[in-house]
Parts: sequence; C-alpha cells; structure tokens
Amino acid sequence: MLTTGIESDPPIKVPFPVFDIITGLFAALYAVAGLYSNIRPFYTEVYLYDSALFSMSILHLMYLIAKEKPKRLGSAHTNIAPYQAFKDSQGKWFAVAIGNDKQWETLCKVTGLDSLINDPRFKSNENRVKNRDQLISILQEVFSRNTREYWLSLFEKAKIPSSPVYDIDEVFNDPYANYVLFELNQGFGNIKQIKEPATINGKELASNIPVPMLGEHTQEIKQRFRKKA
Repeated sequence: MLTTGIESDPPIKVPFPVFDIITGLFAALYAVAGLYSNIRPFYTEVYLYDSALFSMSILHLMYLIAKEKPKRLGSAHTNIAPYQAFKDSQGKWFAVAIGNDKQWETLCKVTGLDSLINDPRFKSNENRVKNRDQLISILQEVFSRNTREYWLSLFEKAKIPSSPVYDIDEVFNDPYANYVLFELNQGFGNIKQIKEPATINGKELASNIPVPMLGEHTQEIKQRFRKKA
C-alpha cells in the first residue's frame, strides 16, 4: 500500500484482491508441475504473503540490491520516462509508454516538440528520469490541447506504445467487450459473464452451468450421505 499512489497520499490499496489471484495462479502452476514431475509423493503449499513479496518484482530488487526505496509515482514508471498517464482536453486519461530513445524522438516529432530531441535535459532516458517533473509538465501542457482520440490516433500511426485509460463503463462499451462477454441463463434471467482468458485448441472457454440456487442440491447431497452411511 505504501508503494501505491503519490507521495502526498495515505497508503492506497488495490481495489481488487490481486495477491489472492496471484497466489491461486501460483498454486495451479505448482500443481501442474507436480503432475509432470517424477517426485512422489508431491506435496506443495503456496503462501499469500510470500506470493505478494515475490510478485512485487523490481520493487524489492531495488531495495535488496541498492537499498533504494521505491518512490510513489502514481501511474509513472520507476525507471523509464515518459511512461505514465496524461489528461486530454476533455479530462480523459490515456497512457504513453516510451521505452527507448527512438520512440522518444518519434513522440517529439508527432507532437511538434522537435526542439526537445536534442535538449540535454531529455536526450537519454537517464536524463528524462532525472528531469521527470519538467518533462511531464511540458508533455501535459501539449496533451491538454486536444482529445484522447486525437492523440491515440497519431500514436498508433507512429507506432508509439499508448492506450486509453478507461473508466469501467468505457471498458464494456469498447467493441472488444463483444468478444469477452457471454450471457448465462441463471433461471431468473440472463446474466452477463466474462469468458475465461484463454482458449484450448482454439476453442473459447465459457461455462453454461448456472450458479446453484439456494438449497438447490440439498436433497441430492443428503441422499449421497445416506447411501454412504
């Protein structure tokens, strides 16, 4: 929580159980590893706290190797600039990820900031990170002159890594939502669900079994226990 947000914020949590999900994925991974290993018996335990630390990636490495505490940079990248979200003329957000100097030059050209290409403050990524505040201020002023759609269209043509930062309603208004959603008949009506994020042999995975209603299987379970007794 103390690595999320900006320096002036109180500790901020991620609004969904990210480490529960990661721990579950680790558990599935080790289970599959057990099936394919020649170790018998194979018993594994996967821990929430350990999985959380492991998945923090470069944050803990920065501290363990260089004793450097991660700065709270909001949407920005710790070691790359510019690599964060910006606001457009309508208050909508979009992210730009400049991973190398060639992309930086391209960004300068398509935004009309050619004079910054050889500016010693921003000529290399190291310089851009060092002068991050000045750089972001310049870019934000430019991006506030036009719409998110305008900038993303330019960046797509120029092959600059970028993406809209959607609000939840925009996520499901995007045409791609037609591919990830399906409807499940729950008995009292159809409910929209999200397909599993994978295919097997090219086939999409989507359950057609509704969630059990309250007490739906009570008698079946009782009968099975009576038979075992």
